Amino acid sequence: MDVIELIYRLKRAGHTQVSLAQELGVSRGVVNDVIHDRGASLRVASHIAAVVGVDVDQLWPDRYKDRPQPRHMGTRPDSKEERQPEK
Repeated sequence: MDVIELIYRLKRAGHTQVSLAQELGVSRGVVNDVIHDRGASLRVASHIAAVVGVDVDQLWPDRYKDRPQPRHMGTRPDSKEERQPEK
């Protein structure tokens, strides 16, 4: 998604760069830098992605493509459900 489309989708969701900055407790400049791929705040980027309903690595694939993916409940190989009973 390009910058123009991202800003359009933010506005359709009822947000501006100023409103996002206020929600996150950062300056509008920080939000602008992340939108324009000049800043690397994962917290800000994740919030923007959530607002427009996409994953952060879809908005900035070069920046976040190699980040560790979160684990989902029950996927650890040593979870209680998957442990073999001791003999």
